[in-house]
Amino acid sequence: MDPLQNLRALQRYSLFVVLCVLAGTLLAWSTALFDDDRQDGESVYVASAILYSENTAPGARRATPLDRVATLAKAGGVDERVATTLGVSTAEVARKIIITPNAQLGTVSLAASGDEPNELSLLVDTYADELTSYLDELESRAHRQKIDELQRSVDELARRYSDLEKKVFENPTDELLAAEKEATLDSFTEARQQLEKLRSEPPPKFGLQQLEPAQSVPVSPEFVDDLRAGNADVRDVARLRSTQTRDSGGTNPLLRSLLGAGLGLGVGVAGALVFDRIDPRVRSKEDAEEAYDLPVLAEIPPMPRAWRRRPGVYAAVAPRSHLAEAFRTLRSSLLYAAASTAAPQGPQGTEAVKPPQVLMVTSANPAEGKTTTAANLAATFGEAGYKVLVVNCDFRRPMVHRLFGAPDPPTVEVFRTSVEGVHVLGRVTDEEGRAANPAKVVAEQRRVVTRARDHFDLVIVDTAPMLTTNDASDLMPVTDMVLVVGRAGKTNRMAARRLSELLRRREAPVVGVALVAAREPLGPHYYYYRYGRYLRLGRKADGYYTDSYYDDSLSAKAGNGSGSRQDERPGAATGSTEG
Repeated sequence: MDPLQNLRALQRYSLFVVLCVLAGTLLAWSTALFDDDRQDGESVYVASAILYSENTAPGARRATPLDRVATLAKAGGVDERVATTLGVSTAEVARKIIITPNAQLGTVSLAASGDEPNELSLLVDTYADELTSYLDELESRAHRQKIDELQRSVDELARRYSDLEKKVFENPTDELLAAEKEATLDSFTEARQQLEKLRSEPPPKFGLQQLEPAQSVPVSPEFVDDLRAGNADVRDVARLRSTQTRDSGGTNPLLRSLLGAGLGLGVGVAGALVFDRIDPRVRSKEDAEEAYDLPVLAEIPPMPRAWRRRPGVYAAVAPRSHLAEAFRTLRSSLLYAAASTAAPQGPQGTEAVKPPQVLMVTSANPAEGKTTTAANLAATFGEAGYKVLVVNCDFRRPMVHRLFGAPDPPTVEVFRTSVEGVHVLGRVTDEEGRAANPAKVVAEQRRVVTRARDHFDLVIVDTAPMLTTNDASDLMPVTDMVLVVGRAGKTNRMAARRLSELLRRREAPVVGVALVAAREPLGPHYYYYRYGRYLRLGRKADGYYTDSYYDDSLSAKAGNGSGSRQDERPGAATGSTEG
């Protein structure tokens, strides 16, 4: 999924993301207030500090292993030193102090718990100083012991060399004594050099350094119990500080709310992307082409809210809107599709290709925009000079006649609508309805469509959804082109695949898909039709845009009967019979 699709997914699930952010903020704020209330009745603190070892380089050696610091401190009288310095009992120091060395990290963590934060901080700092001094003393003592051992070794080698020198003097021809004398001299020289080097070096130190002064933070009694039981790690200073509820005794509710909002935002974004991935509905042009296995001829934007419950044809009422222009794009795509699939006519093969005379508009399921698309498409063909008949072939739920203002219930007569060049036939027999025989009704529909070819340039057939009834399949023999309508955000991918498979089995002349309610970014034409400074734009009372240039052209075309574009349609029918 590319970044643009991710942004569209976030836009579709923006409400979910906002709810997650609000939930995270409220939850964090409530926990901050709960911690404040709990802290008001508690006064348990933990002071902690970290001692960092400077001798962590590879090959570094010390006389005292780091992992034995806790044992040596207890056995070496560090508790007594601290008790003497602070004037408290040794048992109190031993009870409060916890030492945790880490040989891998080269650190020693100190912690103490109690109800006096200042005293705890002082206790940990004092213990750190005394522990550092004691360990340095151990290193110095080990250094002196090593010097003494080397001195004894040098003295022993000097005595041995003196004895060997006497023996060699007495036996000058003994080569073994001479070799032993030389080896003893080499050992004596090496030991003496090591001794001189140790004496010239300053006394070594253990190398512990306190990173920062001890800090006391308020904690829960449960945390203190875990700390004493060994279930909490005193080295994790960040965990100790995370229990703080303000700078002087608690956590800032505003900061915690911001963290909660950030967490909620992350959860919301991740959830939106996951929901978009598992959503079975068609959302975009790419989804529609993949599901239907057909090209998308046009993406029709959503209809304005103010118009959704009004009967009428939007392309005729607001001809300068981007919605009307989208239907014009669909009209052009249909004409191009007809021109690319039709065969040349005439002996020379030079006669222009006729537009499709019978266009079926269908969909997979109800409420996908099939009838609205048929009506608006008829209006765009009518404004181009075509004489159009819209036939309602969904006799179970007739709707298209209402959009054109035809009598309701529909009649068997052709109704001339107020939209230029558009006529509508609401029903083909008087027996339509629930009690009608579907076979007889469909047979009459085929007969009417066949007769209408002689009187109209274009016949648009509004059928029932193909996955709910078989009516549309029975009308295929009299159909030149089939337009499938899908609704973004409603059409199911599985239903689209089933419809595509059904059309292939019927060998239907399908030209493509019209994707309605497509919430894609508007194209450059929207700038021209909405904000063009060279057109005289005006706002109607109902909120739709029009311009005098387009209205004048329609008026001129209406005054000329079929309009100047009539001659541009080669082979167009010239009959005017409406029955």
